[in-house]
Amino acid sequence: MRYRAIQQHDRRYPIRLMCRVLAVSPAGYYAWRTRPESHRSVRNRALLSTIRVIHRASRETYGSPSIWDALLKQGHGVGKKRIARLMRAAGIRAKTLKKWRATTQSRHRMPVAANVLDRQFSITRPNRVWAGDIPYVWTAAGWLYLAVVLDLYSRAVMGWALEARLTGDRQMSAEERETLSLGLARGHSLRTMATVLRRAPSTVSREQVRNAVEGPDRACTAHTLASARARQPRRPRKLLDPWLWQYVRTHLTQGCSPEQTAGRLRRAHPDDMSKQLSAEMIYAGLYVLSRGTPAQRTAGHAASGA
Repeated sequence: MRYRAIQQHDRRYPIRLMCRVLAVSPAGYYAWRTRPESHRSVRNRALLSTIRVIHRASRETYGSPSIWDALLKQGHGVGKKRIARLMRAAGIRAKTLKKWRATTQSRHRMPVAANVLDRQFSITRPNRVWAGDIPYVWTAAGWLYLAVVLDLYSRAVMGWALEARLTGDRQMSAEERETLSLGLARGHSLRTMATVLRRAPSTVSREQVRNAVEGPDRACTAHTLASARARQPRRPRKLLDPWLWQYVRTHLTQGCSPEQTAGRLRRAHPDDMSKQLSAEMIYAGLYVLSRGTPAQRTAGHAASGA
């Protein structure tokens, strides 16, 4: 592997320097270049190609035992440990399902709405009964929760929202902030005001710390700051990877468009979905960048790219 790494970078760095860094001798490297490839190495490369095909056909759910069993059925005489070693060296692994975790929290002190509908779904007039559900759907940005409200009479969608997390509304309303400001001015503690507002103490404390200004707590100013922060879009999760974002910025600075950058990522890493991006995600990441010359320069290169 070290000799192969030297060969891949022999046009960028001196060979003797790379041999010294990787603790190999130059004579050994030159002997490796002139030596014909061993039969086992040729066999390993052919096996690895077959492993990738089987792994991709299984939607990346097969691990080494399943792939070994599939190879035996195809007539390949190979050991299980050899398959596991080849997959580990190539970074091929099965997708694992995360442990299911219940999101319903029944032990709480929040008020519970009465069952007024009582499964009476035969509605005779519009805008009398609305019902909602929160399924989760797979998108290009990952799993998202979709909250939908329907009119049971016409089945019309009255409203919907998408969020990455299944949480309640953390942002306080203007009325709640006014109540909080009056309570703090009268000397009440944050915990007391959280009980009055029927909010978690951590939520009230976080909102007060984030949106407070110097001097007494001001509800209008806090609500303005919180609303501005809520309107700010977020960078896609994949672009939080430093290596991936640096790769995107480098190619955009060189004059590549987001479409070309996304295509290069697919060609460079065809089997690694964690290192692939869509052009839409790159566009979204550009406009979430903080203001400044680097962001403007990067966005300018993206706009002028072909």
